[in-house]
Amino acid sequence: MHFAPLAKKDRLAFRELLIPADGGKIGSAAALFFLSLTVIPFSYIEAAAGLYLIYAALFYFLLTRALSSLVAVAVPGVFLYGMTALIPALPHPYLLPAVYAAVMMGGVGGAFLLVHCRAPRYLPLLLLPVAAYGMTALLLDPLRALLVLVPVALALVLGHAFLGCTAQTPTLLRLAAVLALCGIAAFLVWYAAIGWPVANPVVAFSDIVRRTVVAFYRNAEAQLAAQGAAVGLSEVDFSNLAALIGNILPGLCFATCAVMAFGIFRVFLRVLVCMGTISRVPLRLGALTISPFAAVLFLAAYLASVFAGADLFGTVCENIAIVLEPGLFLVGFASLLGREAGGKTSKLSFFLLIALLLLFFNYPTYAFSMAAVVGAVRVLIGFFFRRKKKEH
Repeated sequence: MHFAPLAKKDRLAFRELLIPADGGKIGSAAALFFLSLTVIPFSYIEAAAGLYLIYAALFYFLLTRALSSLVAVAVPGVFLYGMTALIPALPHPYLLPAVYAAVMMGGVGGAFLLVHCRAPRYLPLLLLPVAAYGMTALLLDPLRALLVLVPVALALVLGHAFLGCTAQTPTLLRLAAVLALCGIAAFLVWYAAIGWPVANPVVAFSDIVRRTVVAFYRNAEAQLAAQGAAVGLSEVDFSNLAALIGNILPGLCFATCAVMAFGIFRVFLRVLVCMGTISRVPLRLGALTISPFAAVLFLAAYLASVFAGADLFGTVCENIAIVLEPGLFLVGFASLLGREAGGKTSKLSFFLLIALLLLFFNYPTYAFSMAAVVGAVRVLIGFFFRRKKKEH
């Protein structure tokens, strides 16, 4: 299913359907936006990060009234909380979850204000990012204060895409690109703030990743040794694993940005529904579409990475496959859970779903790739089926 960009009159008609928000909703969104901006540079303070996490969780739960929605949003934060032990440079375990929550909720809160506060009387709200930057610059320094701009960039992209009723897939691509650029910029700002210890920041980032990977496996080895088991990995194996992670690091980073972009967009739509801006999510905003070209590119890159060696070509193909996997995984997993026209699940889909679930507990990476392959095949079958139907 392909959604073409809307004409100007159609975009204006869509905006006319939006229900205006009252002062209380605008005030709560403004508070969420401002606090999210300021907490990022102050997240190194454990109390500030912890209190913000409580505030963000209560805000989203009281808004949605659904514990399942809160759990779905909190899962990545819990994962980041566990990752903190592997990064000795972090001051406390709440830093990464607080930054994750601030980026997500700040982007959502700012986009909500952009959607509802386009009248001239709301111009003072433009001072919120300025106030956040000024306060942070005075209390910390002007360099670290630049971190408050990360949710602002996301809010601008998200709000503009929604006002134009842009389809979900191009919106996710824009958000992922902005997240990647903001991540690079934030790392450079942090790196400059600590004194620029190494001339090349790329080398420094690779070294941080290498040390994190080695620390992870050594921690796992120590835990298994305490239980009387052994991993059986040498120092050379640790170095090879770190090098492998380093090779696929670009793909992993952009795939992470794509997954987070999907989460931000879905949370934004949920907030709009709960706030009463829209009664339901339009199909063009709620449907995730993958082009046949992306499906073919993934299959070609995945097969090439399997059969190619650890050379430059194989590394590039593996990174391409990793970038395309998250979206195709969602398509594949949803297709296996779907039903046929008669209301019954096909035997092949049921068999693949069971095999996928069993594989996930033992080899999660292979299960992820298997679901992505199913999704790519499903996209291609749907494309050829629609094309054949048009010909007849």
